[in-house]
Amino acid sequence: MDQKYAGFRELLDARAESALPALRFDEDGEARTLTYAALREAVRARENALRGDGAGRVLLLADGSAQSVISLFARVLLGQDVILADPGLPDEALAAMARAAGAEDAEADEELRALLRPGFRAGSGARHRGEGRLIFFTSGTSERSKAAVLSSRAFCASAWNGQRMLPCGEGDVILSMLPLAHVFGFVCTLLWPLAYGACAALGRGRRYLLADCAYFHPTILPAVPALLTALLQADALNPELRTVLIGAAPCTADVIGAVRQRGVGVRFGYGLTETASGLAISTGEGEPFAMALCPDTRVRLTGEGEIQVKTACMMEGYLGAEPIGGEWLSTGDLGYLDPGGALHVTGRKKEMLVLPNGTKIFCPEYEQAFGTLLPGAQTAVVLRGGKPVLLVSGETAERADAAVREYNKTLPVSGRLAGAEISARPLPRTATGKLKRWLLEEPI
Repeated sequence: MDQKYAGFRELLDARAESALPALRFDEDGEARTLTYAALREAVRARENALRGDGAGRVLLLADGSAQSVISLFARVLLGQDVILADPGLPDEALAAMARAAGAEDAEADEELRALLRPGFRAGSGARHRGEGRLIFFTSGTSERSKAAVLSSRAFCASAWNGQRMLPCGEGDVILSMLPLAHVFGFVCTLLWPLAYGACAALGRGRRYLLADCAYFHPTILPAVPALLTALLQADALNPELRTVLIGAAPCTADVIGAVRQRGVGVRFGYGLTETASGLAISTGEGEPFAMALCPDTRVRLTGEGEIQVKTACMMEGYLGAEPIGGEWLSTGDLGYLDPGGALHVTGRKKEMLVLPNGTKIFCPEYEQAFGTLLPGAQTAVVLRGGKPVLLVSGETAERADAAVREYNKTLPVSGRLAGAEISARPLPRTATGKLKRWLLEEPI
């Protein structure tokens, strides 16, 4: 059954009497299973318990637990907008998210994590009469971090897109090793399996990344390239695994080849936070980077080769901004359509780096901070061996390294700089003063 659901309530009600396993997770060192019927009942009970909560918007830590999943669904069904926060973020970043969402009492950073665990009231807006929305913070397609507002209908449309391209169902176990606070993890490791009768196995966290395949025995594994590379190096892929879905960042042909040598199929997906994840997925065992467009995806290319999209999975808009309506979304990615209609993504048009772990870095945001830490110096964030490095002109290596260490304290581990590189000459710029980033790809 590949029904496209209108929202989370319809999705959960579709298997409200099913004894199939919906969630598999670890609790106090023991493997637990929650059936579809039990999941629906748990969500209903949580929804009823929250009816007295008048908040229109809440911020929740998406810690990957069964209780966080239940609370997420219950709050959306209750009509609340839910902002998902990654528990791995520093306190300062969590506080910034809460403030950006309208939380006026989020200044006490040391108390923020305790507040977020049961749900943090972020603003006094009224609840929706229908289902609430999900709000995901994103690096944006071309600017600094924004909050994309997406309906449950859009997410269900995204799950349907994935099902039409790569079916899952009864007997499949899809392992969730990716953060649920990012749309790739949310859609592909949680919503997609729950929509189509598979079992979503909730990973046990960073400490168990190399052991969870043997613990949960997945048949399908969504992964970012950095995670997949670590699993390959540790020979940690389980024998039951039949498909790996790679997304969120570029992947090398060597990694794909190594997975295929183990008899595991490889699919490569392309999508955005703003489009609830999937727009295109490679099919079969041919060229992994030649991606067929999902049924609900329309693509056009600008004269510069930038990819623009329209989809039923589109966000309503950015938080605090005007709705985008039926407009085309400029992705900031460059690409082309081959003669067979497959989409190929060739790079970024604007000023964002995508790391192998899927983290997106908006370079000007980093560089602005170093304007204070290294006054008078010229700086640029570049990739060296897949790692972000601060390129510095007009400063000593000692001071540059110290500035990087200081700035890294404010960043999540996944987005920290690997170090500083000193340039012997000024960084190249256009006549208007903009960095010629394309000339910084190799040491200068």
